[in-house]
Amino acid sequence: MWCSDPKKIAEKDQILFSVRAPVGETNITNEQSCLGRGVCSINPLDNELMYCYFLISYFKKQFVVYAQGTTYDAINRNEIARTKLPFTSNKNEQQKIATILSNVDNLIESTEKVITHSKKVKKGLMQKLLTRGIGHTKFKDTRFGKLPEEWNIIKIGKISLIIDTPHYTSPNYESGIPIIRTSDCDTNGRINYSKTKFTDKSEYENRRQHIDPNVGDILFTREAPCGVAVVVDKKEIAVGQRIILLKTDLEQILNSFMILFLNSFYGLYQTKIFAISTTVERVNISDIKKFLIPLPPLPEQQKIASILSNIDSKITSQEQYKEKLE
Repeated sequence: MWCSDPKKIAEKDQILFSVRAPVGETNITNEQSCLGRGVCSINPLDNELMYCYFLISYFKKQFVVYAQGTTYDAINRNEIARTKLPFTSNKNEQQKIATILSNVDNLIESTEKVITHSKKVKKGLMQKLLTRGIGHTKFKDTRFGKLPEEWNIIKIGKISLIIDTPHYTSPNYESGIPIIRTSDCDTNGRINYSKTKFTDKSEYENRRQHIDPNVGDILFTREAPCGVAVVVDKKEIAVGQRIILLKTDLEQILNSFMILFLNSFYGLYQTKIFAISTTVERVNISDIKKFLIPLPPLPEQQKIASILSNIDSKITSQEQYKEKLE
């Protein structure tokens, strides 16, 4: 099927294969190349190049099985040569398989570019909308730069009740009520349930006596990592350690606007200023209360949140499409 080339020169259109730290990463040469340490070239011989590339990439684990090492895992030429993979020798079928997978790869790459662009647009809009607002002509100088004249600057402690969570680890189970940890809080403002751990009803009730979030409230991480705000989207969740609950005064600020601000450059900057570095960074509740936020009128908050929410929806849709392709 193929052979691994022990020479340190790879010709054009050969497969590059990492033989150590880590084993099994692949690429293709587009010209004659000199090989560095830990890399060999694989010549597809009389087989379709892209078919062999996809086959080796997909069955990476087969090669890793042979990898052995002390300081790091490694695989040698003979082990690569004796690795058996499912293979069709029909060149027409090889070409068809390679074409299909190449087309999907191209779609994944173009989708990733769209996602990257959308995130840049959102970042730029956030910085503009959270300080310049919508349709203003008169501005005043502040510590945030120029803000619309009718906006106020207020401490978060003046517009939010801040509640700490119990400082112990809940027992974990295979199913039950989700325990929201700092790692489950995403900078897009939502809870990511893909790797959530669970606890039982008794533990949920016990934690609820201390911290009882309602749908729409805000969770804010204050350690490992600190400075991420998400919206509560389920009633029955147990809030884990190193997270605080913000119950805002809805007559002054919308939760959606608060989350946008805390996850923006301006919110993260204040988190960094107040963060205490030990083994990991953390921010104290007393300091979170001192965070300053530029405050537009409620109708403008709603407009700003709606604009950025629409971009978020597009990004989510693009990411879901990319996940399907993968």
